[in-house]
Amino acid sequence: MKGPRTPRSFVFHAHAFAISGMIKYPYHEPIPTQAMVTLPTIGGHAEALVENFSFHNMVSFKKAYTQVIGRSNDAGDICYTTTSVTIEGLNIMDMFTADLITTRIGSTYNLHDIDDPNDDTADVLVLGSNFDGVRIGGSKTKIELDQKTFSDYPQYETLKDKYNKDSDFRQKVNNEFYCNPMPPNVPEPVKTRYKWADRLKLKERLPDNGPVLCTLVKNIEGDTVDGHVFGNIIDLPNFGTIYLADLYIEKFSKRLEMVRIDLAPPFSGTICDGGGSNGSGYPPSGT
Repeated sequence: MKGPRTPRSFVFHAHAFAISGMIKYPYHEPIPTQAMVTLPTIGGHAEALVENFSFHNMVSFKKAYTQVIGRSNDAGDICYTTTSVTIEGLNIMDMFTADLITTRIGSTYNLHDIDDPNDDTADVLVLGSNFDGVRIGGSKTKIELDQKTFSDYPQYETLKDKYNKDSDFRQKVNNEFYCNPMPPNVPEPVKTRYKWADRLKLKERLPDNGPVLCTLVKNIEGDTVDGHVFGNIIDLPNFGTIYLADLYIEKFSKRLEMVRIDLAPPFSGTICDGGGSNGSGYPPSGT
């Protein structure tokens, strides 16, 4: 017979930022992280607003606002975290522009008794993340996202079980996330990413623990990008490699980068945005 519930605490973790990066040429200096917020381990609320930002006319936006929230219920055994990033009027070198980019992650963590080994669960959703009014190379670009997969399987354990046991689902995910089968003559950045997936045998199963790199992107269409799209990657000559809606999944958390760009010569550097959410119980279950 079990005794009284042994109290545990929740260590909150969430962060968000609008834009950051490092330019190696022609300036060799970091892009100061904009609208950065982070959540204390005890939870709480933080927000930031930046307007009319410009970095050497390479990266600019009209407005960006970020927010992180963390709280528990009265009993302390259910904990909620929300992370959001909104960027209006983003312009990267006049080659990648967007009217609006929204990053949103919400999580519900169920904190179990210390005597219930490994019974903690976390539902982490990315609903509400979106691209609006994207133009690449001056042409309208449609980016279709797959919100359903991660809504249907908000826990890593349920996603892993479905992936490992259902061959049809596994093939669908492989086609979307890992560009399988890989087309011929793919550029080197794409080869590097999917060699990484091969090494982890992600075409066969998901590991017991992350991080696993997936994407929300289902399809990308546009005149400029036609023939340069590989899954969620756009490799655009004379501009760089664009990674859209990269989603890093771990057992109890998710991190989402809606845009990351590795610039091509004559420029050099990386520009990204993003946010991550959740936390963990302490002490760990089963100790």
